[in-house]
Amino acid sequence: MICAPWAADTFSCLTNGVDHTGCCKARGLPQQCQELCAGNITQIDFSYFKCLKYMNDYTNCLLQGYGVLPSAPTQLHISNIDVNFVILHWEEPLTLGDTVKHYNLHYRQMGLEDMSYKTISMVHSPYILENLISDSMYEVFVEAVNIHGVGEPSSRAVFQTSSQLDQEKIEEASAYNLTACCLAADLTAVCMPLCSYNANMSDIKSLAGMCAGELNKLVRCGAGGRNHGDCCTRRGVPTSCLSICSGVIVDSLIVTATSCIPFIGNIVQCFEEGTGILPGPVTELHATSVTNTSVTLQWEPPTDSNASDYVIHYKKVDNITMHETVLAIDSVRT
Repeated sequence: MICAPWAADTFSCLTNGVDHTGCCKARGLPQQCQELCAGNITQIDFSYFKCLKYMNDYTNCLLQGYGVLPSAPTQLHISNIDVNFVILHWEEPLTLGDTVKHYNLHYRQMGLEDMSYKTISMVHSPYILENLISDSMYEVFVEAVNIHGVGEPSSRAVFQTSSQLDQEKIEEASAYNLTACCLAADLTAVCMPLCSYNANMSDIKSLAGMCAGELNKLVRCGAGGRNHGDCCTRRGVPTSCLSICSGVIVDSLIVTATSCIPFIGNIVQCFEEGTGILPGPVTELHATSVTNTSVTLQWEPPTDSNASDYVIHYKKVDNITMHETVLAIDSVRT
């Protein structure tokens, strides 16, 4: 309090004759502390000590008034809303946007007793905001930072994460049910043991003659409405048998059996891959760190999968023509 007698002159000089109350109010300074922002305070006492915790915001309001801070980031919006993450996008400030070094992101979960913001510093657009709670409402905004300080906050954006329960219902409903297909196709009961991707050879041999007339139903349900042609080609199935990979028998049963039975194991493997028994695609694949010579990737494993390792495929893209130029397609295990 030694300097209290000079408070009026000090804060008058700091404000430079400009009333910064609007900025201070927007940044959350209490009513009493907003008096400092106007620069017309006549005396100061111990009650103003609570304003010390807001000195960073107070300073940024002064710098904003001096015209050296960037304005608010623009066009803040959200995409890819999931159960526990969203992707945030925004554009640079209209004023002094070229001076921005990075951004600060502030977010909070709505409806809690503690409504304080969490802050993530030094981010850039687009940004993946992770570790959120499913089926919850959040509020978020960003601020631009340059060498002088923190600029104005962007407009607030509010979003609600997806429901984990709804997501599980969707995944359960989308899982392919081979048995249900065979039943709906009126496959005879005696042939039902063949309605499985894990049918054993003894059943196939013993029921082949009896169920030959049901082959169309078995192939159609095995394919599950999917075209597995790429997989079959990759596994060495000849062109004459590729129609089976999409659930269609073009030739007679005798011709089909003669030419394609030797490849039935490969075809069934493709059916398995396409309908979820083999590991499906990973989810939430994104880069967490990028340097001039490397990139760090992160992903979630396939749902209900026992995958033990992964293969990464990558290739170089021509940034000028945008035509893909293959530099290498390597298999890397992680």
